[in-house]
Amino acid sequence: MKAAPPVSVRAAGGVPWRALLVTLPALAAGVLAAWLAAWAEAAGTTAALAAAAAALGAAALAWRLERPREIELAWDGQRWSADGVAGRLEPVIDLGPWLLLELTPEERGLSRRWIPFSTASAGPMLPALRTAVYSSRAAAAPSPAPPRSGSPGPPPT
Repeated sequence: MKAAPPVSVRAAGGVPWRALLVTLPALAAGVLAAWLAAWAEAAGTTAALAAAAAALGAAALAWRLERPREIELAWDGQRWSADGVAGRLEPVIDLGPWLLLELTPEERGLSRRWIPFSTASAGPMLPALRTAVYSSRAAAAPSPAPPRSGSPGPPPT
């Protein structure tokens, strides 16, 4: 199989990724506040207000702390690298206009990286990136082993 041509894409994931990174802590804070209010046997309205206030506070804090970071993902025709760290790349979620990838570094001791791309952030390079992602996976997949000589083939039909 022919390898995909080299491609390099710089992107930050866009609004969907940032919204996810803000929503998850907000939900966690809201659930925790509701649980604590229920444990303290607070009235339903008080529990709902506590949960809403905690969720909004966590969302505001997460929005302020979470800054979009640009990542440069590159395929050189042989291997993947993200900001210069080489590794194995796997698609995790592919929603068409939005793609989440996971890079497992070759070097031990480095943690996995989640790399989000959207058409808004990666622009016209997203189709080339998607082509490289899936063609590199197909090239890395082991091919079925041919039958050993002397071994019986399939039964005659």
